[in-house]
Amino acid sequence: MLNRRYLIAAAALAGSVAMAQPGFAQEKSIVVASTTSTQDSGLFEYLLPL
Repeated sequence: MLNRRYLIAAAALAGSVAMAQPGFAQEKSIVVASTTSTQDSGLFEYLLPL
């Protein structure tokens, strides 16, 4: 009975490891919609230094 529990636990662990996928970093980006007055005031240059 105890061996069966270990077998089930090992199978569950192996299955979860096999199905795990590596994570990849995403490209950092931001989308901003604004009026021309916000752009003319220099706020974009302060918030989004490129």
